[in-house]
Amino acid sequence: RFAAVAPSAITRVNITVIPSGAMVVGQAPLMKALGPRIKGPGQLERDAILVSLTTSNQAVLVSTLSQVALAGDRAAELMLGEPVSKLMAHQNPEVCAAAVKAMGAMGMAVLRFSEDIAEYLLKHPDAPCRSAALDALSKMGPGLSMSARDAVGDCLNDQIPQVRQSAVRALAVIGEARHCEQIKALLNDPSPGVQAAAVETLGQLMSTSQEVQSLCPETTLSEPLLKLLANNRTRHSALVALRYMGGKAPANCVGAVIDALASKDSATRQEAAAGLGGMAELVMQSAKEVDKLKSLLKNPDAGVRAAAAHAVGCMGTQGASLAEAIAELLADDAEDRSAIALQMGTSSKRPPAQLRLPRCAAMVALGRVKASGHIGSVAALLPDENWEVRLSACEGLGAYGEMARQELSTLTPVLEDDAYPVRAMACYAMGEMKSTEALSSFIERFSDPAHSVRLYAVMAVGQLGQQAEEYCHDVFKLLNDPVSHVRAAAAIALSKLGETGQSYAGVIAGMLYEEDAEIRRSALQALGSMGSRGAALAEDITECMYGDPIPAVRQAAAAALSSLGAAGALQADGLAALEDAGGHGYEGETEGGEEQFEGLGQYYAEIQDKKKHLQSSGKWIE
Repeated sequence: RFAAVAPSAITRVNITVIPSGAMVVGQAPLMKALGPRIKGPGQLERDAILVSLTTSNQAVLVSTLSQVALAGDRAAELMLGEPVSKLMAHQNPEVCAAAVKAMGAMGMAVLRFSEDIAEYLLKHPDAPCRSAALDALSKMGPGLSMSARDAVGDCLNDQIPQVRQSAVRALAVIGEARHCEQIKALLNDPSPGVQAAAVETLGQLMSTSQEVQSLCPETTLSEPLLKLLANNRTRHSALVALRYMGGKAPANCVGAVIDALASKDSATRQEAAAGLGGMAELVMQSAKEVDKLKSLLKNPDAGVRAAAAHAVGCMGTQGASLAEAIAELLADDAEDRSAIALQMGTSSKRPPAQLRLPRCAAMVALGRVKASGHIGSVAALLPDENWEVRLSACEGLGAYGEMARQELSTLTPVLEDDAYPVRAMACYAMGEMKSTEALSSFIERFSDPAHSVRLYAVMAVGQLGQQAEEYCHDVFKLLNDPVSHVRAAAAIALSKLGETGQSYAGVIAGMLYEEDAEIRRSALQALGSMGSRGAALAEDITECMYGDPIPAVRQAAAAALSSLGAAGALQADGLAALEDAGGHGYEGETEGGEEQFEGLGQYYAEIQDKKKHLQSSGKWIE
C-alpha cells in the first residue's frame, strides 16, 4: 500500500522492490511546502484548517477547501461552515468555486447560507462558479426556499451548457417539478450533456410526481427517448431515465433497451439490465421481445450473455419462464475480458462478475426468479476454484431465501473460505434462509479478521429476531468493534433480539455521543424499535433531534420518536409512561423534589438472572 500523502504538499515517493516481492515506500523530503499539513478525509483538524483558510496563498486555499469538501459531514461537525462561507466572496474564481463545493459537501448543515448562494453566486460571471453553486444548492436538501428554487430554475436558460446541465440535475435532486415543461424542451438542446441531464431528471421526477407523469404522456416521450437511445452519447442517460420510469415507460422503447444489452460498453449493459427490471411487465407482454432477450442468452459474446441473464434476474419472478434458458449458462465458463484495457488505461473498476461471467449471472438470476428446480445446481458450484463463482453461488442461494434451507449444510463450510468476500456472502445467504441452525456459525464469525464478514454475520443474527435472544451478549461485544459499520449493525441487531436485547437500551444510548455520525444514526434507529425501553430515553433522542450537527442523524432521531409514538410507547401521561414492560423505570421526582429509584434493584436482578441462565447453558463468554 502507498502511504497517504498530504495534498497540501508536493512530494516525491520512492519505491524500492526487495527480493521477497514486498515494497518499501519511502517519502523524500518536501520539494516545496505549500502550507500546514492537512489530514485525509474524516481526519481534519479544525485548528489546522482555520489557519490554512486565512492564508493568501491561493494554492493552499484550494487544496484546503478540497479537503473540507472530501470530509463532508465531518466538516459540518467541526463547524467549518462559517469560515468557509467567507471565501465564497473571494476574487479568484477557482477559490470561490472550491469554497462553494465545500459548502455543498456540508449539505443541510449550511442551509442558512443557501439564500446568499442563490442570490449572488448564481449570477457570478464565471460559469464554473455558477455550476458549483447549483451543485451546492442541490445538496442542501428539500429545505430550500421558494426563491432559491426559482433562482435554480432561471439557470435553465443560461448561455453555458455546463450551467444548464447543473441546473437540470439540481432540480432533480431537490424534486422541483414546476419546471417540467422547460426540462422537456431541453431534450432537444444542442448539447448532448444537457440532453442527458434532462432525460434523467424527467425520469426521476416521473417516479415521484403524478403531476409530472400527467405532463409527460407516453405519446410525447416515445420519440425523444428513442432518439436518445440511438445516440451513443446519450444512451446511458436514457436508460437511467427508463429505469426510473419503470412500468410507466413507453412500451415501444423495450426493444431498444434489450438491444442495449449487446452494447460494447459494460456500464451501458448494466444500466439496460436494471432498466428491464423495472419494465418487466412490458417485456413479458411481448412475445417478440421475450424471444429477442432469449436469443441474447446464446450470443457469441460472453459479456452479452452475462448481461442478458443479469437482466432476467433483475425482472424477478416475472422472468421465471426464462429459467431453463438461464440454467444452460451454469456450464458456461467463459469470461468477458473486453474491459481490461480500460482498467489498465484509466484505473477504472472491473465490471461485476455478473456482467463478465455468464455462470455467475445465471446463478444469481435463478435465485431471483425463484427457480426452485435449480437450487441444487447452484449449490453444486460452491466448491468452484474461482472465488467469484463461489461468491455468486452464495448470492444466488441467498436470493432463494428460505426456499434453499436444504442447502444450509452445504453452505456452512463456505464460512471458512479463503476469500473474505465469499465468507461474507455466505453469512448473507444463511441469514436470508432464517434458520436457527446457523446461529452458532454466525457467532463464530464474530471474530473473523475481515470486518465485512463480522458485519454480515451480526446482520444475519438480527434477522432471526427473538429466536436469537440467547446470543445477546455475543452481539453486545461487537459494540466495541474497531470498525464503525460493525458497531452500528450490532446496535440495530440488539434491538431486534427480544426483551433481553432491549435491556441494552442504556448501552446503545451511550452511542448517541459517538464521534461517528453513522453510529449515532444507527443507535437512534435501534432505540426507535426498543419499545418502552427506548421510550425511557426519549429525552436523549429529542436532544439529538434538535442538537446534532448532521441532518441524517436529526432525521433518524425524529423517525425514532415517531416510531415509539406510533407503537404506543410514548403516551401523553408524562414520564410515568416511560416505564419499561416490567414496571421498572424512571418515575420522575416526588412532590418533595427527591428522585425515586425504586425498581432499579429488581431491574438489575432481572438482568443477572438472565446472565446466570446464559452461563448455565454455556452461552455466556466472558
